[in-house]
Amino acid sequence: RARATLMIAGINGSLGTNAAKDVSKKIVETASNFDNFNVEATGSSVISYQIDELTGKSNKIILPSIFIAIIIILFINFRKPSYVAISLGGLTIAIIWLFGTMALLGIKFNTLAIALIPLIMGLGVDYSVHIFHNYLTEIRRGANVKDAIVISIKDVGLALILATITTAVSFLSFLSASIPSLRDFGILSAIGIAYTFIVAITFEAAMRYLMDKNKEIKIKKSESKFSAGKIMERLSGMLCKNPIKVLIVIGIITAGMGMAAIHVTTSFSLEEFMPKESSAIKAMEKLSNYFPSASQDQEYILIEGNVATLEAIRGIKETMDKIGDDTFIAKLPDGSIKADSIYKIIENAIKENESIKSRFHIGKDGLPATNEDVVALYNYLYNNKKYAMDVKYVLHKNGNRYDATVVRVYTTLTTLENSNEKMERLYKDLKGDISNYGNARAIVTGSMVLIYTIMKSLTSSQLSSTIVCIVIAGIVIIIAYRKPLLGAFTMLPVITSSVWIMGTIYLAGYSLNVMTVMVTSLTIGLGITYAIHVVERFRMVADKTGDILKAVEEAVANTGGAVLMAALTTVAGFIVLVASPMPPEQQFGFITATTIIYSFLTTVLAIPPLLLLWGKWRKKKKGYIISP
Repeated sequence: RARATLMIAGINGSLGTNAAKDVSKKIVETASNFDNFNVEATGSSVISYQIDELTGKSNKIILPSIFIAIIIILFINFRKPSYVAISLGGLTIAIIWLFGTMALLGIKFNTLAIALIPLIMGLGVDYSVHIFHNYLTEIRRGANVKDAIVISIKDVGLALILATITTAVSFLSFLSASIPSLRDFGILSAIGIAYTFIVAITFEAAMRYLMDKNKEIKIKKSESKFSAGKIMERLSGMLCKNPIKVLIVIGIITAGMGMAAIHVTTSFSLEEFMPKESSAIKAMEKLSNYFPSASQDQEYILIEGNVATLEAIRGIKETMDKIGDDTFIAKLPDGSIKADSIYKIIENAIKENESIKSRFHIGKDGLPATNEDVVALYNYLYNNKKYAMDVKYVLHKNGNRYDATVVRVYTTLTTLENSNEKMERLYKDLKGDISNYGNARAIVTGSMVLIYTIMKSLTSSQLSSTIVCIVIAGIVIIIAYRKPLLGAFTMLPVITSSVWIMGTIYLAGYSLNVMTVMVTSLTIGLGITYAIHVVERFRMVADKTGDILKAVEEAVANTGGAVLMAALTTVAGFIVLVASPMPPEQQFGFITATTIIYSFLTTVLAIPPLLLLWGKWRKKKKGYIISP
């Protein structure tokens, strides 16, 4: 009893993106119109269509949720609606500017672009928090509104500028990526960060001044033991008493995470972009079980040049012989390999018509005797109605010259696979299948080959660009501070949290894919911001007072409180993505939120003990901390 049957529909590869989506939509709708039996639609085009549909639905839930989460955290922090309204107003302006720029640059909206909104909101709200937190501190100390605004911008201005520059540099590291959408993401992220900085120190500061200038503002110091300031104040005391122990613990954790990080792998598959219960994914799994020899997943050996030569056809014959030993080659029910080439068509033609052998002088090796015989054989097959369609499927004719041919290799490895090892094996097998084709040259290509080569180059380029990014950011900070050790201290949380997050990716069972591969650059962009604020506050207080303990306490208790609230707000913006039905967005949300937590922890735990030890050494050696 037959349990299932299969219909294969080919979609014109020359169709535009929207037209292909419309065809996929029609296929899905048609499949759902049968009542008497179950019809399911699947395939890479159908899966891509469902991904787009799911992304649209996800946006309607996720984006409002991000706003709500940030509103709640901001209100808990400032306890006044006006602060929340100004912050969100500034973020909205920056996002409008960003997407306007995106349209002007001709960059299309895609899955990665979704991440821009929580990213810009999460990082942009940091600027609001630091400016307003400093503003309220100055008001609490007795300054008037105008002076409080001016002092706030002056005090946090350098930190914000350095944070903006270094964060932009970290995102511009994506320009080295081989995936265009990642390069676009890097450019837009850098532009977006610049926009949020501009809006924060202009629009938001001006709005705060206009709303408060005619008011008498009195702010009571919070007496709660659980306020951000109080928590950070207690932390400061602990750090000042046990600096060496804290650094040893951080070193041990970093070593452990580093051991885990070296085992992180890369992967990419369409299945990663879909929920496990996706109908198209389930149908694809059924297809593999019911029809193992019906694979339509192809990889290609493309041969370009003069392919109408005896050397070329002999090379194609050798390639077909080698393919039989490939690990992931699909096979027909009779056990023969599933691969198409001009040589296979010649073989089949001879089986059907023995006279072809004598007509084109084909010997016992199955090959014509001369180059002229090869050309004549190609012409015969190309113009014969019986063979023409199959021949044009693998052989390209330009005028009177045959300038390209392709060996189509059907594989059991599909775009649902996410094993980097399997893709590497497939790629190496196909590379090994290439023979000598005379003056013609061959390359291996196809969806799985492209995924493998792109992810491999992406991983290596991301590693090198991350190193370059850290070096550039470090140079910028060292130039600004004019003290190499302070620059090194500022970069420490970036390096430490990068190791921690890579270790966490491994321990969580994730791999580096098109979304998570950007984590190192995100770590630099997020982590360095917090470090800059803490180090800058220490510099300012230490230079004014010459008191090391006071400078460390101020950096942790005052600026650390602002950093804590900024981190919580940013985490709230990203953690919402965990509720997305799209697995890559879930992973991106979780990993980015964890990155922020790590960046905060390494900033407030590692930098203060180092600043304390460095300050004591500096004062003992030179008699002053920052300047005489």
